[in-house]
Amino acid sequence: MAAAVKNVRTTGMVISKPVAFVLVLIYMIQSVALLYLIYDKYENERLIYRQQAQIKELKEKLVIQDILRDLQSDLGAGETRRLANSVYSESKKYGYDPLFILALIKVESSFKKRAVSNKGAMGYMQMKPSTGWDLAQRGDIAWEDKYSLFRSDYNLHLGTLYLSELIFKFKNLKHAIIAYNLGETETRRRLIADEPLPKNYVDRVLDTYHEFREKYAG
Repeated sequence: MAAAVKNVRTTGMVISKPVAFVLVLIYMIQSVALLYLIYDKYENERLIYRQQAQIKELKEKLVIQDILRDLQSDLGAGETRRLANSVYSESKKYGYDPLFILALIKVESSFKKRAVSNKGAMGYMQMKPSTGWDLAQRGDIAWEDKYSLFRSDYNLHLGTLYLSELIFKFKNLKHAIIAYNLGETETRRRLIADEPLPKNYVDRVLDTYHEFREKYAG
């Protein structure tokens, strides 16, 4: 049989080469379109996730600022934002609830940026210069002088780092909180000697934290 078009025999069917080419082309177009739809869906989901994460971050920062305003601290608007950002970022770094760090700051310094204790502890999280210097040296963190502890970001950076080390060492949140106030050496000595640990400080921190949770995170 004479034919102008050569035929291709496949699975019992005879398909002309031009038709086969068109079918392959259609298949490739459909495949590319499907891949595009999948990619577009993935990108949309990523965009939605980023937007939700940004909304969640904004809400948490606004809660922090609400707490600072409600406590009638003498912070200005700029310092309130800086402190809120530092509390949020440092909390997320170590997996803390930002309200827990706020509770610790409330008990330690009542949000007084330049608070100095009778033992020389300084700033929001009441870091002793000797402890701050040691943390900075071991963590390869720049250290200028003890007055750096009056900077909100620097104070919280070292304070949350110190707390994370205590939690890691004691494997117990309450013991770590007590050690933050009493000192690591004295806390460990009492635990070894089976002496009672002071409860007032840790109770105040946890009670304040629960109050913040009930009022602002309900």
